[in-house]
Amino acid sequence: LTGMSHMVEVRDGLLRRHEFYPSEADLPLCTLDQLQGAATVAANAAMIERILAGEAGPRTDIVLLNAAAALVVSGVATSFREGVARCAIAIESGAARQTVEKLRAFGRTIG
Repeated sequence: LTGMSHMVEVRDGLLRRHEFYPSEADLPLCTLDQLQGAATVAANAAMIERILAGEAGPRTDIVLLNAAAALVVSGVATSFREGVARCAIAIESGAARQTVEKLRAFGRTIG
């Protein structure tokens, strides 16, 4: 999100290199400092909770972009723009938070 990134796509056994710009996913540019995590585990956990609650900003944008990448790789989304939009809906609707809560509950059963 700080500028252009180099990407390599592997498809049908072929490598395709290209440049990716945040604007391709309708995301604004930001600085590296704006993406930096907090100093403690507790503060980072609180940051994640704020993102899941719908807080806007560069940290949310990077979460959206990374989740969108997973959707693109898995074939659920055909583009980063579509993936970001789907992930934003998941956060806005509370579905992302519900999934995290399910993972937490599962973790408590095995740990």
